[in-house]
Amino acid sequence: MLSQDLRVLKDDLVVLVTELADPSNALLAENEVEHSELICGIVDVKQRLEKIGKVKEGRGKLVNMMLCEESRHASQNEKVKAREPHRLTHHDTR
Repeated sequence: MLSQDLRVLKDDLVVLVTELADPSNALLAENEVEHSELICGIVDVKQRLEKIGKVKEGRGKLVNMMLCEESRHASQNEKVKAREPHRLTHHDTR
């Protein structure tokens, strides 16, 4: 079931990419959509779907993918905090 859903999502992504590539698409012109933002979003979703397809079968794939994403975001946040200069509080000043 999940593998079929993933295939459908991948097919939908192909359709979206095709629609974005068409400069005469009236729907995009009406809404003044930023094409580069849409393409970046589609690429991100496509990469995530490909990763899910390579890891495991069924729900295990999806759960593992989501846990890896959360772990990656948490480690990136820790790196950013580590790079920030240490700020002295009134207790630290002597």
